[in-house]
Amino acid sequence: MNVSVSELTNAALMLLDENRVLLETRVAYCDPGTDLISLVRRLLPEAARLESAEAEAGDISEGLPLEAPLGYDGDGVATARLPAGFMRLLYLRMSDWSDGLTQTVPAAQVPLLRATARRRSGRRHRGIHLRHGGDGRVLDIYGSLPGAVIAEASYLPRPEIAGDSIFIPSSLVERVARRAAASVREILTHNN
Repeated sequence: MNVSVSELTNAALMLLDENRVLLETRVAYCDPGTDLISLVRRLLPEAARLESAEAEAGDISEGLPLEAPLGYDGDGVATARLPAGFMRLLYLRMSDWSDGLTQTVPAAQVPLLRATARRRSGRRHRGIHLRHGGDGRVLDIYGSLPGAVIAEASYLPRPEIAGDSIFIPSSLVERVARRAAASVREILTHNN
């Protein structure tokens, strides 16, 4: 969900026991060291990134739909190029799967997945592996038949402020405000 940066900043300032109107007045009169509003705003994307990366899959209420064309290699492995702003895969179900996956596998499991992807019949191990490929990130999908397409998929984009909004799952908004406030508190403590 696109969250207002102003509202998120206000929430972090309230957690810091600061009043936005008083802060704006002090900045207008050049009181040094009181631009907490700008500091919170600068820290929000990193707080959102950390919370989004650390959250359990079940704690994330929403993502963006992943629409990526697939290519198949000779071993029957599907490959999808991911959008430039991709940060974390939330869910993927192929058209020939009854249910989807929420976790990617480490590189150590790829040889087993690749070996079973060649099978024409019998058990295929399903798995998805995220890797860097050429000019971006790539998702390798194992255990699907050639010609299958992505039926459902969602992901989290890298949190970036655009205008006065930032995409953060609604279930993580309060966590992001708390993390931003904690970061401000740590900076202020360290600088005093």
